[in-house]
Amino acid sequence: MTTGDKVAFVHISASDYDELQEKDSRTVYFITSELEKRVAVGNVLFANYVPAHCTSLSLSVTSESVEIGTSFYLTAITEPADPSDLLTFSASNNNVTITQTSSSNRILVTGAAVGSSVITATCGEYTATCQITVHPVYQYVEHVVVENYNPNGSKFLYTISDISFADGDYIEISIDLSTVTGTKENIISIGQNIDVWQGSNSGSRIHNYVTASAKQTISVDLIKDTKSRRPTYSSPSTDYLIVINKRGVYLNNTLFEFDTNLRATATLTYEEGIAAFLALTTLSIGSQEGANRSHATYNYIKYYTVQQV
Repeated sequence: MTTGDKVAFVHISASDYDELQEKDSRTVYFITSELEKRVAVGNVLFANYVPAHCTSLSLSVTSESVEIGTSFYLTAITEPADPSDLLTFSASNNNVTITQTSSSNRILVTGAAVGSSVITATCGEYTATCQITVHPVYQYVEHVVVENYNPNGSKFLYTISDISFADGDYIEISIDLSTVTGTKENIISIGQNIDVWQGSNSGSRIHNYVTASAKQTISVDLIKDTKSRRPTYSSPSTDYLIVINKRGVYLNNTLFEFDTNLRATATLTYEEGIAAFLALTTLSIGSQEGANRSHATYNYIKYYTVQQV
């Protein structure tokens, strides 16, 4: 190139400069920077640089929850897309770790310790933040109360202590009703004082009754002291699965709200009855109430507690 030649000026990024600067003798390539620069080719031609500063900054999410050891990608969105200002990420503490990816505007955020942290992205005069909550890792611990059991009409009683439905603990009972032989057998009761149907200050319980001539029809009584709610549940088969968790009582995987085919005028609302029951932390499970004990077969009675890993 000599004095008087016509020359093109092209803005490029620093990463492309080394590769391109010698490819075309009639093009002056100069690196984008936050500072205004003069770039020369040989001793002939100079160019003035005007930086492309960041004019806006946001993040792909502004809040996120993760467990310890789990990760997610966080992306910064800038205007212009490739500003001359340096884009940086930082965490407010060690509850999370951040790892730069191959894209300068994206990081990998990983939960490291229980608590909260704030990720701050900075580009020029602009900042954007993402609030991170790190939860502990939990697992369910199975407790088997009984398996493959048939009481053959005898009373039985088990006690579960230190259960918390609110914390995620739950009970699961699988019963085969095909072996029921009597009338209104008390196949299972769960709660406080399960040897009584109702009574002053007797607490909360759920009674289940089945008659041999209608094994798929279960009378399910929700009791609180002297109040009751007495619906009927129709099971699709003689396999009867009861799951009780913080959301309520599930019969064969369907939430049961104690409002189908009421056998008597309800003196207890569903909301009051279920709230009292789910507040229990110690309860009994068995067949104790009424004239006829259970001949049903118990595939299993289990409960699960949540524990932090």
